[in-house]
Amino acid sequence: MLTELSIQNLAIADRLTIEWHKGMTAISGETGAGKSILLEALGLCIGDRAASDIVRHGSDRADISASFDLSGLAAAVQWLKEKELQDGEECIIRRTISKEGRSKAYINGSPVPLADLKVLGAQLLDIHAQHEHHALMQAGAQTRLLDSYGGLETLKAEVGFAFSNWKQLSTRLSTIRSGAADSQAKLQLLTYQVEEFDQLALKAGEVEQLEEEQHQLAHAEDLLGLLNNASENLLSGEGGLNDQFKQLSSCLKQALQFLPALSSTVDMIEEARIRIEEVDSDVRRSVDAVEVDPERLREVEARLSQIYLLARKHHCEPQDLETTYEQLSAELAELAAKVVDPEVLEATCKAAEKTLLSLSHELGKQRRKVAEELGDKVVAQLKALDIKADLAFELRPLDEPSPSGSERVEICISLNPGQPRKPLRKVASGGELSRISLAIQVATVAKQAMPTIVFDEVDVGIGGGTAEIVGRMLKEIGAHSQVLCITHLPQVASCAHQHLMVSKAVENGATKSSAQPLEGKARTAEIARMLGGIEITRKTLAHAEEMLQLAS
Repeated sequence: MLTELSIQNLAIADRLTIEWHKGMTAISGETGAGKSILLEALGLCIGDRAASDIVRHGSDRADISASFDLSGLAAAVQWLKEKELQDGEECIIRRTISKEGRSKAYINGSPVPLADLKVLGAQLLDIHAQHEHHALMQAGAQTRLLDSYGGLETLKAEVGFAFSNWKQLSTRLSTIRSGAADSQAKLQLLTYQVEEFDQLALKAGEVEQLEEEQHQLAHAEDLLGLLNNASENLLSGEGGLNDQFKQLSSCLKQALQFLPALSSTVDMIEEARIRIEEVDSDVRRSVDAVEVDPERLREVEARLSQIYLLARKHHCEPQDLETTYEQLSAELAELAAKVVDPEVLEATCKAAEKTLLSLSHELGKQRRKVAEELGDKVVAQLKALDIKADLAFELRPLDEPSPSGSERVEICISLNPGQPRKPLRKVASGGELSRISLAIQVATVAKQAMPTIVFDEVDVGIGGGTAEIVGRMLKEIGAHSQVLCITHLPQVASCAHQHLMVSKAVENGATKSSAQPLEGKARTAEIARMLGGIEITRKTLAHAEEMLQLAS
């Protein structure tokens, strides 16, 4: 429960420290005194967004801290342990907001993200705003109310996950079906093209080797004629180069006896003759290597014809076929991985839909049980508020599945006996809505067992004996939860275990808000003020004293 709230430089609150106790605490004061500041400070401590204009004029920052006693709150203690933020059974939440709008949050002195404040705050404090009956009219609010009361959030989350899974599969199946023909056609084409390459089994460098071989085979006879003629001119027959070099060498050798300087010339001639013999050997080997093979020529030309045909199909050079093959193979593998058999996906989609419908059916079944229980409790509270109504949480089936189930919840009510129930938004007036909302809050609060509950003028629009009943209701809640109630009604304030009065005053030209716990005569005087009248008379004070005695 909340034990202390400290506020510095928030709106018109300069320095304000309030100790809180068990039971019900009434918070009263003139309009504009600063009661809403307490509410805003508590909201900031549980993760509400902050605006820079809430910082007191002339100050650099606002500083709010709230202390909580965690005795008996095992879930909150465990959460703090997991976050390594635990400090015994006390928890201090602190929030600072600069005048520029920057915000910082701390739990037990350690800085934390705002999201952590929201998670922890949801386990410590629940604030019921004065206009909550308007929120009750919003779409989905009544469904959320029923699910929260029945503890069905986990089951609803499972329905939401199943819906998301089914929706994704359905969308994918629709997309595949609409483009299945194109995808299958492209897959078949790529498969055929890659198979053509596989059948050709082209080797690296094969095109160049085949083209060279084809050129030689096609001109083999001409080549042999040229090589044989060259060989004859080199060594064969009289007048060949070898014979001529022999004669030249013989002449020069005879001339050596007359001209020794020709020795080097004779050596060069002899060297040239040896080279001619080597050339002749090379030519002869080439002659032996040349084959006139028409059959092999036909094989080579047939192979090249296959290669050239495939290159033309793919509009590329024969030498680029290997790269083209790699590209087609990669594209085929990628497409094959994406293409899913529609029948297989349809079966998966149907299984997902079956799971969704099963979970939705179970959620609807649980909702009907909770709706009956909560409806009876709200009717009992309305009866206590002097409203004889036939109220029920009705489940309206939806046309198609949704993330929150197969139905929506709508509160329907009849305020006149014998008349059929109609949607709450169409029947109740503003004052009736306020009381109905209060009855719902009282009925649901007990089930939620929140350690600290704040009611912000939920009794607006109520008066007389009904206001006294409301006070007793809130006091009853205060028997097992800490209740903080901002009120303008003396009937409600007199039922509280404690009373806190918020006031404001001008000091040195600046407005400051303060909070003072009331006891004895001071509390009686405040109840008398709330009863109304320009002047507080003895009768008014007596009436106030009587109200306090009756409430106690």
